Amino acid sequence: MLINYESRKRVVRAVLAGKSHQEALAEAQITACERSVYRWMQWYREEGEAGLRERRHGVVWKVTDEIRAWLVECCQETPSWSASQLQEQLQETFGVRMSISHINQIRIDEDVPKPPKKN
Repeated sequence: MLINYESRKRVVRAVLAGKSHQEALAEAQITACERSVYRWMQWYREEGEAGLRERRHGVVWKVTDEIRAWLVECCQETPSWSASQLQEQLQETFGVRMSISHINQIRIDEDVPKPPKKN
């Protein structure tokens, strides 16, 4: 199940009612780590239920199949390129800006190794 405002609220209410974080997560039918639950509790203490609202800004950008294939191909053909070099090439080729963490996540998802670290 997706972790959203309602599911965070259910977990916080369950913890406030005395349940453990594992019990609260199971009851809300979501998976999250203990640290996340403690973070939600802190947000709740600081801001009330408003603190449990989505904190991401903007629209979640989905990578097209074309861009994903291009990234995988670039990583395989030029394995020494860093994520910042791929980011620049992506901007030049497609006019799209993608975060370095997103590029690295695609590398992980597609089992494409990162370039070796420089000494």
